[in-house]
Amino acid sequence: MSCFAGLPSDTTYYYYHDNTFDSMIEKDASIDDEVIMIVSEGNKKSCFFYGTSDEFSDDPREGFLPGFIVVKATSLSMENGKFTCVLNSTNHKYANRPIDIGLVEEIPNGYKPWLQFNDYFWNQIELVGTFDSEKIELVNKTFYPEDKKVFRKKSSSSIKALYNKNLLSDSEAESNSARLCE
Repeated sequence: MSCFAGLPSDTTYYYYHDNTFDSMIEKDASIDDEVIMIVSEGNKKSCFFYGTSDEFSDDPREGFLPGFIVVKATSLSMENGKFTCVLNSTNHKYANRPIDIGLVEEIPNGYKPWLQFNDYFWNQIELVGTFDSEKIELVNKTFYPEDKKVFRKKSSSSIKALYNKNLLSDSEAESNSARLCE
């Protein structure tokens, strides 16, 4: 399984919580939440995005669960309070449930491929915004330039408790799996 064995101590997590439906249900986390993981090794930074297929399409999802993806950002720049990166989902496979933080392969062991056609959600997007010591504020410049998301800094233990594969039950994950079509 591809993961960071003992993440470097200089790993920072930022968490976006979609609170659209919080007033209807009491929940600290949702399947629409997203995580940005910044790994610093010396002067070099790497960025990993954990989220859903929704970020890579301008066509709103209706009537089905999203696919889940982890993508390593390219063209990462974090200078003078400005944040930019490119996420490219082209030729990546989506999983049937949220991918645990620290795993960086497309379909980790214990996960299944997503039920939907992945290539419809293959796009390259640009995230732009600002950052400080406590948060990153971003917009998806490609599809949603008016929708700012605030990713708040979280500890390793809290991020792993909030965002993990258990956001979907086993039965929900199975119904969101391409294995049904095999």
